[in-house]
Amino acid sequence: MFTWKVFILGCFIGFGEATSQRVLLCDVQTLSLKSNQDTLARRVLPVPQLNCVGGDGLVLAKRRGALPNVVQCKNQGSDGADAQWSCTAELESAFRMGVTNVVCEGYEYPDDPYVLTGSCGLEFTIELTSEGHRLLAQTNPSPTPVICGLVLLMVAVSGCMGGSNTQTKSSGSGFWTGAAVGSLVTSGLRGYRYSGGSRSSGSSYRSTGFGGTRRR
Repeated sequence: MFTWKVFILGCFIGFGEATSQRVLLCDVQTLSLKSNQDTLARRVLPVPQLNCVGGDGLVLAKRRGALPNVVQCKNQGSDGADAQWSCTAELESAFRMGVTNVVCEGYEYPDDPYVLTGSCGLEFTIELTSEGHRLLAQTNPSPTPVICGLVLLMVAVSGCMGGSNTQTKSSGSGFWTGAAVGSLVTSGLRGYRYSGGSRSSGSSYRSTGFGGTRRR
């Protein structure tokens, strides 16, 4: 009799542990997600809690190390199909949050209204603000005008040196002219390579994106 009591008690404890790992997604009010952590997983593989999947600001934000470290998402209610979210992060003023999708693991199957606790992550896009577009233009100038100017300069210098060659007849002057102009062109082009850059200490603000839910 004692054995059966222990067995039944163990079943109840095990059931309690199992149910504590699942939660109705509609009951989840707030999610705090971090860039250096993965989600929990039960049926499928874990995923990053934060995953930037696109947007016109993605490349520049990666170069500057400006992707958000923490995002907080709040449940805004249901659209009749699933939970809708507003997700807020601290961003440089050159960027803003775009489309967001909270992605959670259904406890028993993908469309299960219950999800595994700790399994939710965020897929989002990063977009450029007007300041971001200006910054992008500054860090990636078009090299065409520079190349054209250097070519014209090369022609002018070659012409001047060519005139002196008719008097001096120096066979070496043509070589040195080409070397000097070539060095000038190379130096000019080097000046227009993008130099990367670390995260700036410029102004930041809280940016919010909106979106729904996807299951896995």
